[in-house]
Amino acid sequence: MLAYLYVVLAIAARVLAGTGTLSLHGFTPLGASLLFFGWRMPRKQFLIPVALLIGTDVYLNFFRYHMALTWDQAVVWAWYAGACCIGLLLRGRVKALFVGGAAVGSSVCSIGYISPWDSVANGIQPMVRMSNTSGRLPMG
Repeated sequence: MLAYLYVVLAIAARVLAGTGTLSLHGFTPLGASLLFFGWRMPRKQFLIPVALLIGTDVYLNFFRYHMALTWDQAVVWAWYAGACCIGLLLRGRVKALFVGGAAVGSSVCSIGYISPWDSVANGIQPMVRMSNTSGRLPMG
């Protein structure tokens, strides 16, 4: 039951941040709640948080951002299921190294889908751009 509570709190934080009511500086605890859900709940219940988050995305896109759904949104929805599956891998392996690896793995997956598709599909400039030739990320 606690896993459902975490998912509902993450959804509430996302909706409140998306509507401008709550400022989380671009952070929502979706990944953490999905990892915990995958760790604690049976696999046949993974569809519940994924469906709730898809509903949240549809609500925010249509009613808050006034944007249409595009093909790249399916990648985001697949990440929701993927984060639950990564949490599934933590069963019986709750050690700092495994939990940290799962957290980094799910966050790297979520960062990976943002920039390439948004910049190509929507004409948005990538958030991090290599502006020098040294191969290092620009600082500041």
